[in-house]
Amino acid sequence: QGPRALFEDMDERYIYDYFQHVSRKYAQQLLNLPRSLRIDSKKRWMEEQGASFDYWVLLRLWLIAPLIHAEVLTDHELGGVMNEEVRVEVEKFSSKTDPYRARRAELAVDTHAFGRMYREGPPLENGVKMDEWFFWMWTVADVHKPIIDKFGKYPYQDVAKGRLSTDEEREWTIVFQNGVDKSNSEVAKRIREDVLKGRWTPLGGGDE
Repeated sequence: QGPRALFEDMDERYIYDYFQHVSRKYAQQLLNLPRSLRIDSKKRWMEEQGASFDYWVLLRLWLIAPLIHAEVLTDHELGGVMNEEVRVEVEKFSSKTDPYRARRAELAVDTHAFGRMYREGPPLENGVKMDEWFFWMWTVADVHKPIIDKFGKYPYQDVAKGRLSTDEEREWTIVFQNGVDKSNSEVAKRIREDVLKGRWTPLGGGDE
């Protein structure tokens, strides 16, 4: 998430085509550790370190995030399994059922659910509650997968990766970006040129 907060414009290529791959590889290495050494072990954090339940759940989220952000279907399938494990834990902890469960089948095929839910944000009518925020956040993570199921990639990353979009992908991206079309911007042209020439504009060098 750090690169996403730090970089924009020309540097977006580093977010999605460099740091994203580094993060995914690191997450896979952590997930491949023996169960006793896993960084997301509930027992390790709550019983041995005295961490709070919400701290452990948030830590688990950051480990799953690189899988959800990858354009690899098997990563999303693993992320979905891990998401469900945490969802059940939050349900047990809060004695509440995830309200999004009733819509799982609908959301599983809705390619616009991610953008819509992210813009709407979590329920805030009665202030931010831990369980409501997590139910929302895990569902936001889950609804990344319909995009990969349909397109095999995230079309909104096409500009940052110097890829060309089909008309359908471009239309989807404009909706996702709330009406903004970056496909013919100067940044898109420069990144595309870099990709075709096999070069990388140095970080922070977009204005040179």
